[in-house]
Amino acid sequence: MHAERFRGNPVCSAGGRAVLRVLDKEKRQEHCAKVGSHLLTRFKTLQEKHDLIGDVRGQGLMLGVDLVKDHKTKVPAKAALSVPHHPTDFSPSD
Repeated sequence: MHAERFRGNPVCSAGGRAVLRVLDKEKRQEHCAKVGSHLLTRFKTLQEKHDLIGDVRGQGLMLGVDLVKDHKTKVPAKAALSVPHHPTDFSPSD
């Protein structure tokens, strides 16, 4: 018999509940919404100045920025995205 199969583990449930209380007490959701709104506004300002930024979207801290070759065609700017993955990947001329 599996009486405990579909019930939550009490220790895990207590831990999850404690985390939710801290998030609520420290107003983390409100903070993320405020910071995200600020970032979105700043990214949109940069979008007006730089042709490389095609689209800016998102909510809270889940934001997306499209880097494009041309605003009209929305072709991704792959060359701008090719960043070395390790410091030794840089050439001396960089």
